Amino acid sequence: MLLEIVKQRQVFFTLSEASVMLSQLRIVPNIYKFGSREPLLPDLDNGHSAYISDKYNQDLDLPILRKLGAEDLTISGLIARLKYDLHRKQPRMH
Repeated sequence: MLLEIVKQRQVFFTLSEASVMLSQLRIVPNIYKFGSREPLLPDLDNGHSAYISDKYNQDLDLPILRKLGAEDLTISGLIARLKYDLHRKQPRMH
């Protein structure tokens, strides 16, 4: 019961330091990052999902967050971000 309550609260942090629900977090796999730090594409502004904060420990925190329900960024999520980026005034990808 407590776990379900926590999952519905905005207590998880994004890369932009906002608080969101666990279901909104997206863990960015290294294949979708420059080097192993910054995501290739900017996050969406729609609030439906958000990149997870880089302050979480990859070895300790991310496996726990995945078990609780945080999801990895999928290829369809990456494509949505690419489309979003290409429509910005100063796209990261061009």
